[in-house]
Amino acid sequence: MKKIFIAVMAFAAIAFTGCSKEDFNDSNELILNFTVADKPSLGNATRAVKSGWESGDQILLVFQGQSGHLDYTNGSNTITLTYNGTNWSANKSKINTSLINSVGKKTYAAIYHPGNVTLGTKDNSLDGYLLNGYKGGEQLQYSGLYSYENDVIDLGTISFTRASDDFQISVKGLTGDNWKLSIMDETITGNNGINIIHAKANNLYLRLNKFTLGQYGEYIDATGVEYGGDVSFFFTKISLTATKLTFVLTNDTDTYYYQKTGVTDSTLEGGKAYYLPAITAQGWVKKQ
Repeated sequence: MKKIFIAVMAFAAIAFTGCSKEDFNDSNELILNFTVADKPSLGNATRAVKSGWESGDQILLVFQGQSGHLDYTNGSNTITLTYNGTNWSANKSKINTSLINSVGKKTYAAIYHPGNVTLGTKDNSLDGYLLNGYKGGEQLQYSGLYSYENDVIDLGTISFTRASDDFQISVKGLTGDNWKLSIMDETITGNNGINIIHAKANNLYLRLNKFTLGQYGEYIDATGVEYGGDVSFFFTKISLTATKLTFVLTNDTDTYYYQKTGVTDSTLEGGKAYYLPAITAQGWVKKQ
């Protein structure tokens, strides 16, 4: 009788709270209470920036256990949330509730990025796990506290934030997920006066000691992700003292260059989204 009562109450919570989800219709009896806040936006957002959650979006949940962090090798001990355009559902098949914390509250991490969200093998040099399937593009994370009691995990509100120095560049009318974009100085061969991190596919990992995302390896180009009829690239700005920039766009078959003059330290401001014109527009030069 108790289990039936919990299920009915969970259904009532879904009906009246909208974003709050108590997922009980699953292969196990674990109930997950959570709310996913609105997706954070970028200033001067273009139509290429997803302004809200879309069907198919996924969030990976990683938990701190009773005696520190769990073993997450190959995605074990994680929960995946998936959005269907209206509600979030939870895949809890990989979680081992005997290992998560049942006394007081412990930390959990929530991770979002385009594509399927899974953890790969551990890299001991990083004290973290590589993210499988990371395409590039935007990355969001949240760290909060959870409680676990009587088969109920309470996560509270999952409220993602953007890093203040992240920015996006979209190329109008571009299609396909095989494009890369580099931000170079005027020589096209170096980065003098430029310190910008390019979000590249398969170069993201979760650092367990702080539950934060990090970039792995060396890279000089960002991997594009197609949103709403354009291809978008994400970057993190560290510093910029160059006076001219060259944007190098390539799909491994064709390469295009676009230059911008009059650059100052406030160019490519963090927290905003920018457009480059279509590659057929004036200003682009195709490499011969």
